[in-house]
Amino acid sequence: MNSQIYSKDKFAEMDSMHDSIATNISIKNKTLIITYDNLNEGVMSQDGLPYYKNKRLTIEYVIDSYCDVKFFRRNKYKYVDLLEENNKFYKLINGCSFMSYKYAIDSFGEIILFFNIREKNKYWCFEISMDAEKIIYHWEQ
Repeated sequence: MNSQIYSKDKFAEMDSMHDSIATNISIKNKTLIITYDNLNEGVMSQDGLPYYKNKRLTIEYVIDSYCDVKFFRRNKYKYVDLLEENNKFYKLINGCSFMSYKYAIDSFGEIILFFNIREKNKYWCFEISMDAEKIIYHWEQ
């Protein structure tokens, strides 16, 4: 396993995981965990080969003060505090798949992760906003 650790001043150097399918999103002990499986079968580079050489990536976002989710579905917004209401979050995402499409860093160094979500044949989106202390990428063959 190969690990990369990013501190607040290095967040812009992270891989965006653009167009990658997240297979699991969970939170445990003030750490948001997002897992991407079968990366070597997903996004292709310009030469037609897989963009990612590793099969699996687990990203740990170590949270300092907050981690919130904003869902946009059927012209309505739903907000969930992941540190306090993670069961509500799990109910909303149960049976869904998630495609990461970008992340943003605001002027305070806080991160916003953007996902499209598919539930059967319907698509909607959500954002995860957080104040992360550090971010750890764990690449696995």
